[in-house]
Amino acid sequence: MKGSQTSKDLKFHHSVYVVLLENAVAKHHPSILRTNPGRDPLKPCVYVGMTGLPVNERFENHKNGYKSAWVVKKYGLRLMPELYEHLNPMPFEAAAQMEIELAEDLRTEGYTAQGSGRSWPRRTLSFLVTRRLSCEPSIIDCWPGALRKRHSNTLV
Repeated sequence: MKGSQTSKDLKFHHSVYVVLLENAVAKHHPSILRTNPGRDPLKPCVYVGMTGLPVNERFENHKNGYKSAWVVKKYGLRLMPELYEHLNPMPFEAAAQMEIELAEDLRTEGYTAQGSGRSWPRRTLSFLVTRRLSCEPSIIDCWPGALRKRHSNTLV
């Protein structure tokens, strides 16, 4: 029940997630290939996102067309919790940054990665993070060092 949650619990309710996409997405959408020049065709196509909802609920919203990414609605197969589960939950600021970093790391590993985070200009994201952190300094005290470290050894 919400009344019994601590303020820390309420701040750490965002998650990143990874959706396995049909490989046909790379064949039919050259723009995806352009954003993944170093892709390994043997590794899957994935979508990386972030949400304040439970991850399963967010995936269902995508598939049902509610606030969905076109690529997940059309080509999404299932969630890949092995790539993100250990990272969650986190505050909004960390999730916004982690969405971008996780997609970049997956691309580096050869995955064909798509995500909503790539559409955020870094300047805008930086402004949002700075603005929110200046209002809530306790988030930066308990989160930062873990961000990159927690997912850097988990990529396959």
